[in-house]
Amino acid sequence: MSGKIAKSQVPVRSSQTLPQDVRIAIAQLKEQLRAGHLPRIFNNNNLPLEGIGSPLPRLDDGCVYREFQVGVAHPGDPRPTGKRRLVAEIVEKPCQIRALYFSDEHYLRGTFVRID
Repeated sequence: MSGKIAKSQVPVRSSQTLPQDVRIAIAQLKEQLRAGHLPRIFNNNNLPLEGIGSPLPRLDDGCVYREFQVGVAHPGDPRPTGKRRLVAEIVEKPCQIRALYFSDEHYLRGTFVRID
């Protein structure tokens, strides 16, 4: 696998089937956005730990990916922030969420699901 994946290639999962802490993180992310606090930018680059290709689809013009941590590290994880992430595709103006993605494997290509 190489290059960008299509949005249609990302599995879709209902928000109702996600663990409680992920649903709470989604609410917290939306709250932060409403308050004007933007999480850090997720560049969707080809990171060495993810294999070949970027983990999420190419962005439309005027959009940006922003990442948000879910919970804390799993026991034994050397990184205090853990592996679980929400990534929001945001239309920069008017700062509106276009799509939400979740990964339990810290940016690993093929592990993201699109939240419906």
